[in-house]
Order: sequence, then C-alpha cells, then structure tokens
Amino acid sequence: DSSVDVVIIQGGLHHLPVLPTDLEQTLAEVGRVLRHGGRCVIVEPWLTPFLSLVHRVSRCGLVQRLSRRVAAFAEMTRYEQHTYDQWLAQPDLILALLTRYLRPERCLIAWGKVMFVGTKDGNLAGSRTES
Repeated sequence: DSSVDVVIIQGGLHHLPVLPTDLEQTLAEVGRVLRHGGRCVIVEPWLTPFLSLVHRVSRCGLVQRLSRRVAAFAEMTRYEQHTYDQWLAQPDLILALLTRYLRPERCLIAWGKVMFVGTKDGNLAGSRTES
C-alpha cells in the first residue's frame, strides 16, 4: 500500500475483458499502490480520425502484403477484436473512470492514442488517506 511513486500502463487496459468492472478494479489497485501525490501514466489506443484511417487501410489485403507493420496491426486487431472494440466504443466512460480514480494532470488525445497522466489524491474514490 502507498509504496510506489509512478505506475505506467502502456497498451494494457484495452485488453481488459469486462468494462467497466475490470477497469474500476485496476484503477482502485493503482490507487492502492501509489503514494499520495504519486503519478499514473496511461497510454492506450483511442478512436481518433487517424486511427479510423489506419483501420481502413489495414483491412486492405494489398497494403498488408506491402507492409509487415500493417499486416501485424491487422492481425493484432483481429486477434483482440472484442476487447479492442469494447475499449474504443466507450471513451466517455473510460475518461470518467480515470478522473474518478486519479486527479488529472494531463490528457492528450492524438494520433490514435490517449495519454493520461493523473495523480493520487486523498479525496478521490481510488485513493486511501494515509494515517
């Protein structure tokens, strides 16, 4: 409890099988391990116009044959389709939960990603007050 200064989650939350329950449990655990004032940095896919374009292009067989990266992206999204689509379809819920459990310092949405930086604050749901 209250033992770490920084938690970094990069590309892991969109694999959670049950939203919002699993996300709430994860954020509560982040709040448990962070020291008061500790930071959590989260980078996850986000449905932006750029990501929508990438999805369209990655479905093209010719482009997949020309680019191993595009082919790998197409295969990855097919493999994790359920959790990936579930994550991308609920941006308002996800942001609401992030700001419920962490005090936002920065939230940047661009190029198909969300980067959220929040701190543990004793007044938020995911935080415990130290005695």
